[in-house]
Amino acid sequence: TNDRFPYYENQHIQMVSLPFKNSEMQLLIILPKKTFGLAKLEDKLTGEELFSYIGALNHLTKLSYVVNSPLSYFT
Repeated sequence: TNDRFPYYENQHIQMVSLPFKNSEMQLLIILPKKTFGLAKLEDKLTGEELFSYIGALNHLTKLSYVVNSPLSYFT
């Protein structure tokens, strides 16, 4: 889909928030920038950092991205 989604990135992660249809809930996808870095990200990510990233998403302008996912339709 080609829509506008909140997107955040820093030197370690990329994050996008995808809304579910007809819901106030969203799917938050956080991926490490390093290939094969997911386990390390899981080990090091604190709740404080996660809330900081989510806060950054809420203050950003939504950017237009093409998101390719097998989860194309959220119901």
